[in-house]
Amino acid sequence: MILYITLLRRTPEYNEEIRYHISFLPDVKVWTGNLLNVILYIPLGGTIYNMAASIKGTAFAALLSSVLCDIIQYFTHRGVADINDVLFNLIGACAGALLFRAFRAFKKKKDLQ
Repeated sequence: MILYITLLRRTPEYNEEIRYHISFLPDVKVWTGNLLNVILYIPLGGTIYNMAASIKGTAFAALLSSVLCDIIQYFTHRGVADINDVLFNLIGACAGALLFRAFRAFKKKKDLQ
């Protein structure tokens, strides 16, 4: 799903410079993109946490995945390599891991009752 959304559905003509600055401007377009990046990586964070059982491992795998997607976007001209994407993808993955951990603890507690 992540590969489809970030790479495959875009045409190769989309090309911009790499954005190295973090944007926290009150621009609706920026915040919409950031929110979508968070939402996109929540399921991945939960899945990785289910396999790794570590927030640090989940964060590292999500960071690696996000950087890899941005590198591929840059070289294939199918998107913009942006530090905001990496940051908010990482936030989404960590949120997914925390949600999965909370769900697992809730389920375990409920099973004990």
